[in-house]
This record gives sequence, C-alpha cells and structure tokens, in this order.
Amino acid sequence: MKAIEINILNKEEYGLKEVFKLKKEKQLCGVTTKVLNINPKYGSGILISVFFNGLTVRYIDAQFIQDLTFKGEKQVDALIFSALLKGEKKVRLVNTNTEMIQENYEGYISYMNKINGSLTYSKSKVVKEVIIKMSLSFIKKHELDTLFPIFETYSVQKIKRNFINQLSNKTQDILTEIINDKRIGLLKRLFLESKVLELLALQIDLKDKKKTKSNAITKKIYLVENIIIKNIDTQISINNLSKKVFLNESILKKEFKRIFGTTIFEFALKTRMNKAKKLLSHTSKPIYEIAELVGYKNSTHFSAAFKKKEKTTPKEYRELKFNLRD
Repeated sequence: MKAIEINILNKEEYGLKEVFKLKKEKQLCGVTTKVLNINPKYGSGILISVFFNGLTVRYIDAQFIQDLTFKGEKQVDALIFSALLKGEKKVRLVNTNTEMIQENYEGYISYMNKINGSLTYSKSKVVKEVIIKMSLSFIKKHELDTLFPIFETYSVQKIKRNFINQLSNKTQDILTEIINDKRIGLLKRLFLESKVLELLALQIDLKDKKKTKSNAITKKIYLVENIIIKNIDTQISINNLSKKVFLNESILKKEFKRIFGTTIFEFALKTRMNKAKKLLSHTSKPIYEIAELVGYKNSTHFSAAFKKKEKTTPKEYRELKFNLRD
C-alpha cells in the first residue's frame, strides 16, 4: 500500500478533519477540550486537544496503517514544542532545506512564522506525542520575548542543522503529568499554563547550561539515564552499562558527568534513595521489601546506605513522615 498524504489547509484544522473525527467537545471557564478518534481508514487511536488564551496542548496516542504525511504551507506565528515519547516522525522544512528524523524521547522547540514542508508519521509504530503551541498573545502575556531570546534563538528561519534534542528525565516527568492530568475548567487552565512555562524554562535552561546536541554519543548517555531509572531494582555496573549502549567506559563516565553534572554512581544512588523515600512515606511495605525494590538484596546494606545519604535510618525516616501527617 502507498503512503497516505494529507494536504494541510490554510486554517486551524491543519488537515486534521480528514484524519481525526470529533468524538466530543466541551467548553468550561474559557477552556475548550476536544477528543477526536482516528478515522479507521488511517489507523486507530485518539487525539486530545485543549485550547485557551493562545495556548494549545495536543496529545496524540495513535497507530497508523501506512506512512502518513501532513504536507503544505500555513501561517502560524507561534512557538511550537514537540515531544515524541514514542514512535518515529520525519520532519522536512522547505524554507530552510532541513530534513530530520524525530524518534523515541526526542523533542524540538522552534518559533515558526510559517510552516512550509511536511511531517511524516511512520506506519505500524505506536505514536505518543505532545505538541504545545504558544501563540504570540501567549508569548506577550508572559513577556517571554523579553525574558528569553525566543525569536533570535528559536526562529525556524535560523535553523541550519538538526535541532532535535533528547528529552531529559525531568521533561518526561512533566509531560507525563500533563498527559495524566484530570483537572477541568479553571484548574485545568492554571495547571497547563504553569506546566508549559516550566517546560519552556527547562528547555532554555538545558540549552544555555549544557549545550547538548542530539548526536550519537548524547543519545547513548540519555539511554543510560533511562536504563538506570527503569531498572531501579537492579544495580548495573558501569561496565555493563557501557556494553548495553556500545560506548567506551571512560567516554560514558565523562559525558554523563558533563550532561548531568554528577557521576553515574551518584545519579543512581540519588534515584534509588528518592524512590525509597517515596515508598517509606506513602506505603506500609516492610523495609526489607523496599530494599529489594531499590536494588539492595540485603536490607542491612540498604539501611546503611540510606543513613549515610539521608543522615537518618529508613525506620526513623518513616516514623517522622507518619508523625508529620498526624
């Protein structure tokens, strides 16, 4: 079967009416929320769109039966942040002769006067993406153009090469909060506005402080971060981490420290202890079980490591937290 191509009309729908069918729409306290289903002709899944005061937040969770391309030209005048949590998307910008591939846990931020090019979602791959559009009115309202060099740094006309970057773990956490949020009305508006501003500040801070580029080594470093976080119940040696990502051990340690400002050991320890503190505070699980969940086979070793890091024992920490609740 041939790839499917959808022409983008010069209006707000971005050609979405052809692919997405409106399931329900509601308005509350100035917030418009739309839930759309994918036309079975193109695949399966949903698109949720929330709009208010010049800010649009869209979440796509879909799987297309063929490569699907949105192609055309449209006046936008907005700061766009795209975060692809899962899947693959090809980005082609005609006016800057730029062509890139966006993959799992990658994102980009750009100020676009006009979109002229195409976006292609790959077939048979689940797509999970958050797209945030900040209009000029939103930018002016929060004085973002005076606080941050948005137009100078992020203008699409100034893009000379790949501007796609790895999403940090903190960015992923914020995006997960946005996706899972159940607030409505005014609370929804306040929540999304604060989270979008937090995301924007984080992206700019990362760009200014780390200057991280989405090259092969950087991708591997962020992969190591994800391996540590997703395998918190297992202590993986640096040697094994280097083998998992096919990267020299010394380069791995050096680049990890450069990007995250800490060693792999310190990062893993802090991640384990943060998880342990949450389990101690919010569950009644026995300490030996918590020790296993954060990678310690021996609860005595866990207690010693916890006390060294937190200056108190796990038991004392739990008792303090429960006393504060009472």
